[in-house]
Amino acid sequence: MVSKACHSTLALVVTASLALTRSVGADDAGGHATEDDTSREHGKWVDLTPRPAAAGWPSACSFRRALCVHSTNVSVLTEALADAERAWDEATFSLGLPPPLPAHDTGALDLYLDARPGVLEETDLFERDPRGGLDRASTFARVDVRLRGCSLEAAITRRVLAAIVYGVAPATDSATLDGTTSALARLMTPCALSSDTPAIGVAQRHPESAIVDSTDKTGSGSASLFFGWLDDAFAQSPGSTIIATWALSPTVTPRGAARWAIKPDTFDVLRESFKSALFERSTIEDLFADFGVARVFVGSAADETHFLESRGFGDAGKITPAWDIPWPDKPRRLVAPVGIQPTGTSVIAIHREGAAPSSRLRIETDWEQLMRLRWVAVKLDARGKELARIPVTAAGNATHAALTLGELDNTSTVLLVGTNVGEWFGPYDPNAAPWESHGYMITLANE
Repeated sequence: MVSKACHSTLALVVTASLALTRSVGADDAGGHATEDDTSREHGKWVDLTPRPAAAGWPSACSFRRALCVHSTNVSVLTEALADAERAWDEATFSLGLPPPLPAHDTGALDLYLDARPGVLEETDLFERDPRGGLDRASTFARVDVRLRGCSLEAAITRRVLAAIVYGVAPATDSATLDGTTSALARLMTPCALSSDTPAIGVAQRHPESAIVDSTDKTGSGSASLFFGWLDDAFAQSPGSTIIATWALSPTVTPRGAARWAIKPDTFDVLRESFKSALFERSTIEDLFADFGVARVFVGSAADETHFLESRGFGDAGKITPAWDIPWPDKPRRLVAPVGIQPTGTSVIAIHREGAAPSSRLRIETDWEQLMRLRWVAVKLDARGKELARIPVTAAGNATHAALTLGELDNTSTVLLVGTNVGEWFGPYDPNAAPWESHGYMITLANE
């Protein structure tokens, strides 16, 4: 369990971020932002949602926490309330998070269980908090009344976490919100692992897609995988990296604005945090490239040195290569079967079986000018364990890179992992979707 010091740490982090937040808010808003301010045009809408017409529904409220459950089916009330209390306690005591901001009319977080076509769970913005200078908001949550057992517990856990995020950083884009809450929920309940597996499977079958894309309502798996890996790789304590991104991205949005302030967001936090963090002069682009390689070791391919937490995804977590080919006895040229979006990844698997001893692999690759593509060659042994990784470097803003890969006698498979770390005209911004995909061409030859 996280100590009480975590509560103080979170408060200090939020306090330390106020100057940055107000500075960014002033820069974006010019002090008196209007609704159509172009610096805010991609911020998500401030969509206040009325409560469901739940008069007459059976209800149950907690004696310990400020939360109530309302359901069209009385038989699920007790289970749902217990799940909500458990999630609340795990979040506030074990992880040191603040409780959800209660609504002014009920004084609680309200959870509604009903059946709506195509919607299993969501958190809706109810009202903005008029107090203080930082954006805060209260919400209510809706979960499908037909869920039971693990599925219900996981959904409620994510909804409680989403309500907490709205209380500290309501401008967070929907894909980042879903990704961070899903990843953190997996630390709070084993049930979340199984419920996340289908989305992770979709993400790993389409690794070329952007990590975060709020225009894709079914594509939260990539964001969930990314933030889960980020926390696994860099957190000093479970969940602390994700929590820090929330704490450091509060915003200041003018009253009456149609959209939330767009800065700072989670990726602004990561951009600043990872300056020279991986190595001297490293940037967030190096983080994206590392994640591209990490995706190769997800699910049943994970091991003690690669994202072990993901092993529960099993074979569904294994990445689908863009190309899977034998050793090229003759020079072979490949093109991307599908374009790569910013932060997306393409993998080429080349098997050494049948290659002559001491043979080497010549790699030459070209790509479209608008993207910054990072290639890494990864050597795997017969068990799929990593032996080494070698960057295929390009000079400056070049769109060409080449490498002759040697010392392959102990290598069973060579993986070429190409990650689109961003576009030349600006840093990666999760609010800039829809994305433009870009292609590459790669030539492989035996030497």
